[in-house]
This record gives sequence, structure tokens and C-alpha cells, in this order.
Amino acid sequence: MPQTQNVTAIVTKADDYRENDRIIRLFTMEGGMMRATVRGVKKHGAKLKFCAQPFALCSYELARRGEYYTVVGASQIESLFDITFDPVRYAVGCILLEASDVAVDEIPNPRLFVKLLKTLKALVYGGNNDPYLIGAKYMIAALDEQGYGSAYEGSGKTEKLLHTLRANTLDKVGEISVEKAASLAALKAVARSVEYHFDRRLFSLLSL
Repeated sequence: MPQTQNVTAIVTKADDYRENDRIIRLFTMEGGMMRATVRGVKKHGAKLKFCAQPFALCSYELARRGEYYTVVGASQIESLFDITFDPVRYAVGCILLEASDVAVDEIPNPRLFVKLLKTLKALVYGGNNDPYLIGAKYMIAALDEQGYGSAYEGSGKTEKLLHTLRANTLDKVGEISVEKAASLAALKAVARSVEYHFDRRLFSLLSL
């Protein structure tokens, strides 16, 4: 029998595969980024459909079959899909998933996993908090975790705002008051730093 393991994970990406399957990228608490196949998930009434789409937060049972893992079971931990109800928060959330996908490898990074989870919850339940600042705060953390904490050095207004975000905790981000144009500029600036340092384009940025 294939060896199985259980992981807690957030789906960062899902691609159709073959006629009824899907390949998902999992940012796991235990093993960093992992890739797994979910078989038959595109069929009508598929039981695992809930765990094979971006923003899914689940406990996964994975079986190793050859080079890849296969999802053989899953249970939802918490629903984060309300993020899709607001177009701006959804767009920011997609950028964060994509940034995680390029910044995290197979090495476990539980601290960044927790930060992503808290950030997505802040987007879902953050009320009137600025989603651009929330998103920029997470990508600052992603750069810090990989040793790029000085990626946005400078004395301009955007760089000063990024340093303010870095110096504050996530729960204090709501107390930072700036115009939407400034917060959006900050998000785009730190996203460009992610693109530069990890040599990968963040296509979700095109939605802003």
C-alpha cells in the first residue's frame, strides 16, 4: 500500500489535469510547498471538490504514488471562500497565494504559513481595513522570511509606508490611514520586489 501522510494546508493553485482530475499546490504547515493530484474531482457530485480549489484550508491525507502525491481524503478546517465575495479582497488574496507559491519551496516554513492564514482571515473578516495594506504586510513577511528584508530600501513615500508596515503587527495595520492610491502603490512595489527576488512574475497583479 502507498505510504500516507496528513498535512494541514492552504491551496495556492489548482490546474485541470486530464479529463476529471486536478493538480493542486499545497502550502503545508508541515512540509512547505507540495503538489498533489485530486482524482475525479471535476465529476458531478465529486466529494473532494471543496478541497481542490484556491483558498481551501483543509487537513489532507496524501498518498505517495511514484513522483507525485494523491489526495485520498480531506476535511475542511475553516471556510475562507467568503473572500471571493469582494472583488478587491479577492484580487489581493489571489496575489498572496501566488506570492506564496513562488516564495516557498519544499522546506517547511510554518511561521509564514501561519502569517498567510492570519492575513487571509484579515481579508475575510477585516471589515473596513485597507486590503492593499494587509496584502503588502504579508509580502513584506514573505521577503523577510527568505532574507530579503531590505528589498524596498529608499526614502520615498512608498518605501516609508512599507517600513511602517514592517514595523507594525498585522492587527495594527488597520490603524494606518493613507489614501487608497498610496496603499495600492505600496502593494505593487513590494509585489515587484517579490517578482525580482524570486524571478517569477505575479500574474494576479494584472487584476489591480
